[in-house]
Amino acid sequence: MTPDSLFCMDALEQTGIMVVPGSGFGQVQGTNHFRITNLVNSTEEMNTALDRLKNFTEKLMSDYK
Repeated sequence: MTPDSLFCMDALEQTGIMVVPGSGFGQVQGTNHFRITNLVNSTEEMNTALDRLKNFTEKLMSDYK
């Protein structure tokens, strides 16, 4: 599994937020990213989702160190 795919699967499992691996869109080899689509109804809901994704990423990076 590519690193970006693993990130997306873990993010979904741990936050309930679905993001799509960049490897499905022809990303430059050696880079990793994801795509997200905003389907929420309010800015407040989007900010909440982004906060959850931020907390997930920060924890992932602290565990990686």
